[in-house]
Amino acid sequence: MTKFEKYDDGKPCWFDQMVDTQQQREDLIKFYDSLFGWQAEVGPEETGYYTTIHHDGNAIFGLANHSGSTGLFTLYFATRDINASIAKAGELGAQIFMPPMQVYEHGHMALAQDPSGVTHGFWQAIEFTGFGRLFEANAPSWFDHNSQNWQAASDYYAKLLNMTIMTPHPGGAILHRGDEWIASVSQQDDAAISPHWRPVFMVPDMPTTRAKAKEIGATIVVEEQQVPGSVISVIKDPVVGNLLTIM
Repeated sequence: MTKFEKYDDGKPCWFDQMVDTQQQREDLIKFYDSLFGWQAEVGPEETGYYTTIHHDGNAIFGLANHSGSTGLFTLYFATRDINASIAKAGELGAQIFMPPMQVYEHGHMALAQDPSGVTHGFWQAIEFTGFGRLFEANAPSWFDHNSQNWQAASDYYAKLLNMTIMTPHPGGAILHRGDEWIASVSQQDDAAISPHWRPVFMVPDMPTTRAKAKEIGATIVVEEQQVPGSVISVIKDPVVGNLLTIM
């Protein structure tokens, strides 16, 4: 198993999902538990009941409800200087809609919308560093950016995060540092799907997970698709209709 206690600058370190209602949040907790065996730790009222999803005691992601939210995931990148990072995002054309703020004793966060319309954040840790586990069954294993302009998105994140662009196939790119692949950027031609960052979860057995997803009300959008280095499936949750990728 791969346990993480700190993250280098520019690395994905956390993501959360905001939904519209408390009922949606509670229904998603049940869905994720049934599908992945995750546990939920619901925060107190003063946090807006921000819920941390765990797997075997390790933090996986955050889930909360805020009126008007659509259920898309927000990916956060680690930084040791959140003011410099958010300023650089603005210089590269991002819209800054939440300047740096402290989140209790956990750390500092800021939010921006990249030039392709996708929300992302920065996280400067104090006591909470982010994901407890990565690259193992029922944990995040990859991160994919989907928009209608993958070239512009690739250029933005490469400059923002000090990464290099590799284009292994038409309509997509890999962001990497040296031999380490960090994330992918993909073309999304369906204008009905909002541009977004999508986490990819590793599962022990894709056919079994797909069958379970259908059993509990999810829709299989992509049965199987070959991608560089792996095979993925895409499912749509039955609560808010968000897309989840498994591999």
